[in-house]
Amino acid sequence: MIFDIAIKDLKVVYRDKLALAVLLLMPAAIIIILGLALSSMFSNEPAVEKFSIAVVDNDGANMSRVLVDGILKENLHELLDVKEVDDNEADILVANGDAAAVITLPEGFTKDFENGNPVKIKIKSSVDNEFHSGIVESIIESFAESVSLNRIGTESIIKVLIKSGTVDMQNMDIKIGQIVSSIQGSLNRKLVEFNEDKQERSENLSAIQYYSATMLVMFMLFGAIQGSKAFVEEREMKTLERIIAARANKAQIIAGKFLGLYIVCILQSAILIVFTSLVYNVDWGNSLPGIFLITVCAVFTGAAFGMFIAAVSRTSNAADGLGMILVQIFTLIGGGMVPYYILPESIKKLAMVTLNWWAVKGYHDIMLGSGLQNVIPYCAILLLMGIAYLSFGTARLKIR
Repeated sequence: MIFDIAIKDLKVVYRDKLALAVLLLMPAAIIIILGLALSSMFSNEPAVEKFSIAVVDNDGANMSRVLVDGILKENLHELLDVKEVDDNEADILVANGDAAAVITLPEGFTKDFENGNPVKIKIKSSVDNEFHSGIVESIIESFAESVSLNRIGTESIIKVLIKSGTVDMQNMDIKIGQIVSSIQGSLNRKLVEFNEDKQERSENLSAIQYYSATMLVMFMLFGAIQGSKAFVEEREMKTLERIIAARANKAQIIAGKFLGLYIVCILQSAILIVFTSLVYNVDWGNSLPGIFLITVCAVFTGAAFGMFIAAVSRTSNAADGLGMILVQIFTLIGGGMVPYYILPESIKKLAMVTLNWWAVKGYHDIMLGSGLQNVIPYCAILLLMGIAYLSFGTARLKIR
């Protein structure tokens, strides 16, 4: 009886040409549209084009040169064209639009750092170039924060060294020099991390690869919603009662419906993977077992989600509306529309409650060269989500 119900649902889907078009042709079209339209977001080119700034170094001592030479010129050379000038020339550059901002390091900048005084850095921005000016301000704020934190750390370390008697006062100057050198290296790393964060890109994924995975998951969920809508329609039309009259109990009906929904979603996913591989030349990675496992688990969770929607919806219209809204929300916060690596951290944390996040991350990891063992944690989370959806759906689902 379970297989009979599943086969019946498969025949219904096969006869619905419009549904087939939505589940297969639409994702194929959207993948290529998004892949072409947003390809620049996945380019290896820097996120921000290189721009000029002016620096006035009135200090010329150790810490000011760390900032100018070690950070602005060396670590951020792909982003910044640094021009060292005096005050008058700096004003001219900003006024003419030849520099986005002027960074002025006052006399005594290094001494203030060494004495534990507040570090003062003046920034004069171009009113016509607020975007680049904002980047410069963020860089300097990051530097100033690092200076303050590392200064506190230095003082703490020195106190501990003196108190413990690890070094005597005669060797203290040497130790301090070593600590300061370490801090300078830390500052460099901090700003390098800042730059990488601002310029972050998916190193190897193309736009077509990225959206092949996200759209596959989204439309798999749409397929599950269509199944849940059909389930509720049958309940409204009393079709399920006729199935019960044919000696099928609730468990068999739910199992048959779930199996049919699962088969539809797994076939849809397999077709899209093969299609994008052959037509769009999408590289899904070298781990077929990994692709298979993440697909099987994602589809299980998607089908269970469909049963959950059917359980909480009284009418087919409600199932359709609620399901579509949730799928679009899951897709949006799960990085389906814009790359997840540019989403705010708060959204990334929220996205972890969606199956989209874990399924897409699994696919992308495999595309980037990961193997079967790397996606097992993702699959475990997907299975737990699926069990939760299915358990709730089974308990709440009404046949009549």
